[in-house]
Amino acid sequence: MPVTISALTPLLSATVLPLAAFAAVLAALLLTCVNASGALGQFWIHPRPLLLLAAAGTAAAVCVLSFGWGRWCARALRLGTPAGMSVTLACGMSNSSAGAALITTAMPDRPQILLPVLAFSLLQKLAANRITYLRPVAAAG
Repeated sequence: MPVTISALTPLLSATVLPLAAFAAVLAALLLTCVNASGALGQFWIHPRPLLLLAAAGTAAAVCVLSFGWGRWCARALRLGTPAGMSVTLACGMSNSSAGAALITTAMPDRPQILLPVLAFSLLQKLAANRITYLRPVAAAG
C-alpha cells in the first residue's frame, strides 16, 4: 500500500517540522558564533567585560524595542494571531549581517565594534524563535 502525502501530514507537523525548526535555530546560532569568533579573536584573547556588558545591554534594548514596537502595532491594528506575528517579526527582524560586513570593511582594526551587532543578531534569532514557537497558528477553515 503506497503512503500518501496526506497520511504523512500529521507525522510531519507533529515531529519532523518542530525538529527541523529547532535544527535551523541551532544552525543560525552556530553561524553567529562562528562569525563572531572569526571577527573577534583579539577580543576573546583579551576580554573586556564592561564592553561586553554594554554591547549585550544595547543589543537587548534595541531587540526589545523593535519586537515590542511590532507587537504594539499588531495590537493597535487588532490583528489576528498569524498577521500579528508577521507584523511583530517584520518590525523585529533586520539584516544585521549587512551591518557587520559594513563595519568590518570600514573599520577592520576595531573588531570590538562588532559586539553589539553580533549580540543583536543572536538575540533577534532567539526572540523570533520564541515568538513563533509560543504562538501556534490556528488551522484555517
